[in-house]
Amino acid sequence: MFTLQNLPVVYASSFLPRNVFKGLDRFPRETFEAKPLYRLIEDAYKLPTVRYQEMFAACRAAADIRRHLKASPAFPLLSVEMLALTFQNRPIEYRVSYCRTDRVKLFRMPAHPQSVI
Repeated sequence: MFTLQNLPVVYASSFLPRNVFKGLDRFPRETFEAKPLYRLIEDAYKLPTVRYQEMFAACRAAADIRRHLKASPAFPLLSVEMLALTFQNRPIEYRVSYCRTDRVKLFRMPAHPQSVI
């Protein structure tokens, strides 16, 4: 969950392949708070993320997601599905994000995947 001035703006879920990232679940929580995920992956597993693919759509998200974002059932959210890939087109992350676009605008920098939410 990402907030802005204590208001929820983005709800994101990431999925990483367990067979690629053995032991990642044993990293202390503070590690993920102190370092961007892609920097951690590159440092710990020597897998640089070189590109990603994104798909955008307006949607009405599930009730639990709307509850986290404090959005009414009729309120459209922006859904962003992202697949991050290594230099050999090996998928290393699939992420689904739901965004309240009435509170924020999204900034996308394709040349630097580690700077994208």
